[in-house]
Amino acid sequence: MQEEERYLGGSYSPLQLSIGRFGVGAGVYEERLQAPFRTGYLKIISASGETVEVRIGKKKEYEWLVRLLQSFESEMLRIL
Repeated sequence: MQEEERYLGGSYSPLQLSIGRFGVGAGVYEERLQAPFRTGYLKIISASGETVEVRIGKKKEYEWLVRLLQSFESEMLRIL
């Protein structure tokens, strides 16, 4: 078993393993799209405390990415 799999506690999909490699432990946050600009962002906080914000400018892509994250680890996703 690879170190990333041990961190996640078992066998997971490639998407889950790629997130595990970054040590995400504190959570993934999403902000709903707001008018007038209709943009949102995903805020990823690593276990070490490093924060990365991914801005998404189109509602369709934003909603797709949120559904994708919810499909594999919904308790990590917090809606702000």
